[in-house]
Amino acid sequence: MEKELNELIRQLGVAGVNTKAFEAEIQKVKQGLADGNKLAETMKTTLAGAIANARGLNTEFSSMRQNLAANLSELAKTNSAVQEGVKAYRGLTSIVSNLASEEEGIQKFTKKQLESFKSKGALALRDLKTAGSRLAIDKGITDLSGAQLENKINELLASEKINDKEAAILRAKADGYQMEEKSLALIEARLQKEKMVQKSIGLTGAALSGVNTILGKLGLGGLSDELDSITNKVQDNMRKEIEALSVTEVLGGVDADRYLELDKINSSLDEQITKLQEQETLNVEEKALLEKSLAAREQNVEEQKELVRTGKAVVKTTYEELSLRSKISHLAQGTAQGISAAFNKIGDPGVIFAFVGKALLGASDQAAKFQRSLNVSYGTAYMMQREFQIMEGTLGSNFITSEKLGKSFMALSDYMGQNASAMMKDGGTALKSYTYLTDKLHLSADAAGQLVTATKLSGQNTEDAFDAMGDQLTAFNKTNKSAFRLNDLMADIGKMSKAVVLQLDKNPQKLLAAAAAARKLGVSMEQLEAIGDNLLNFESSIEKELEAQLLTGNALNLNRARELAMMGDMEGLAKEVGNQEAIKNAFATKNVIAQKAAAAALGMSREQLAQMTYQQELNNMNAEQFVAKYGEVAYKSAKAQSAQEKFSDALTKMQSILANIVGAFSPIIDALAYIVSFPIVPYIMAAVVAAKALGLSLIHI
Repeated sequence: MEKELNELIRQLGVAGVNTKAFEAEIQKVKQGLADGNKLAETMKTTLAGAIANARGLNTEFSSMRQNLAANLSELAKTNSAVQEGVKAYRGLTSIVSNLASEEEGIQKFTKKQLESFKSKGALALRDLKTAGSRLAIDKGITDLSGAQLENKINELLASEKINDKEAAILRAKADGYQMEEKSLALIEARLQKEKMVQKSIGLTGAALSGVNTILGKLGLGGLSDELDSITNKVQDNMRKEIEALSVTEVLGGVDADRYLELDKINSSLDEQITKLQEQETLNVEEKALLEKSLAAREQNVEEQKELVRTGKAVVKTTYEELSLRSKISHLAQGTAQGISAAFNKIGDPGVIFAFVGKALLGASDQAAKFQRSLNVSYGTAYMMQREFQIMEGTLGSNFITSEKLGKSFMALSDYMGQNASAMMKDGGTALKSYTYLTDKLHLSADAAGQLVTATKLSGQNTEDAFDAMGDQLTAFNKTNKSAFRLNDLMADIGKMSKAVVLQLDKNPQKLLAAAAAARKLGVSMEQLEAIGDNLLNFESSIEKELEAQLLTGNALNLNRARELAMMGDMEGLAKEVGNQEAIKNAFATKNVIAQKAAAAALGMSREQLAQMTYQQELNNMNAEQFVAKYGEVAYKSAKAQSAQEKFSDALTKMQSILANIVGAFSPIIDALAYIVSFPIVPYIMAAVVAAKALGLSLIHI
């Protein structure tokens, strides 16, 4: 008994209940002055209520469970033709029992589960009402209700014309299914509260989940349970706050004033109870007052419930959303606890040992990849690795690590078809840019390679050039009422032919201008180049131009376009073609032959011209409004990171720094690996293991 009482005191303390009064009563039990079993039962009841309060829940379902379970017990005693009603009632009772368990801290349900409870509860109540109506028809009592129906039920039961199960269903009907309806109302209220919590907890849950995911990627997982516990605690605190902010509106009823009066009484009792519970010690009179106040409050709450159950007071509870300030407070609290748990994990000696070992092996692995990919000696690979580590520290970005720089270097080497050492002469800026283009802007390896190498060949700093391209595109969008994205145009540049790149002096600004003009025209750079090539086939081009002019009935002059194509001015070519009314309005004629002729003048099919025209219309749609509101285009915006990504980068950077520190020992690891590579070593290791298993020493071997 003493062990059970001590455990209950511990649980009450965890739930935030002042246990001093209970501890005093326990002393009486030990002295034989009180009933221990009765005291333990009282403490269990108090604990259930305290847990529900700590989690921001009511104790409605616990009492409702008792009532429904009692009815179900009656229904389950015999077999009858109303099994559907019994099944429905069992389902409703099960839902309420589950939610009562949640109040008692045994289970926890998600918004999705609560929505399922609501749906299943509604179906169960519908089936129960159907069973009640059918039974009333069978017994010929459809014209009765309320007290008359109740009296008739008792009469039929006494004469054994109905059994206990049928009587229970009919009594629920006579009562207007008030208790069952109240169950659904409570389920709905619980769901609404959870929706408020989930709406508020979203960012916190995502942040904590992100912490665990990030640590897992770093080989530092295993925090799921602890982070779930932190998230649940934050949710409970939010739920408790939402409960405190809830507004109970009395809508009516013959005893509505009594309900409101009880509210006022309970508010006064709450103040008195809180004041007494906060005191470290209580005298006899104060203990008695506390017990009396708790009992009075419980009695008042029960009376309020009865008023609602009988319909004498009609109330509606509305749950208010937490303020932004409150949400941020809970978010900060939960995230801080999560990060603290993460760093405690990181600080674990076993984790550190595994982490350092992984870093050592990672450093060795990267050096080996350099050797294979670049066909250099181990010494050269090791020195290159150290160079990337130095670059990492000078490039000023948590996102950039020596490992990523090494991968970018090898990718650029593949693109160039030779060692990309030239990309290391600017302190690693070109490698940094390549990393951003592939990892953040999601450009292909070839597209990023062309952009970076062309910019380097033009003599420009890649990051400065790409920043300038963002400003350039902003101006273009505003002038042309377009809404093009920088990463899309960069991808277009990456697909340009080398002939166009060289024709435009490898200048990133000129390349962007050409790509933007092509986009405005509604074609790809490949299509724009094809148009230029077709126009330079003078004899055929002029013939098709005259034919298009004749069939469309509109003036068409492509001479200037031919001049621009001959000079390799892709930007000018796109603008000139876009100015041709006969081309722009080809589909307005509704003449398919004319459309084909207009397309042929550019060396395109009718469908390709249609795609160009359609894309132009898409470009123009709402573009002006978009630019007016969101017109700024920036390279740094294209590289923007979420809070989770920034946190991930910080941890990854820490890992990289540690790897760089321990990387100095990688030659030792490689030396050991070299020794292990001898063919005889596995045999020696096998012999040692076998000897160990047989209990032999090395001397025996």
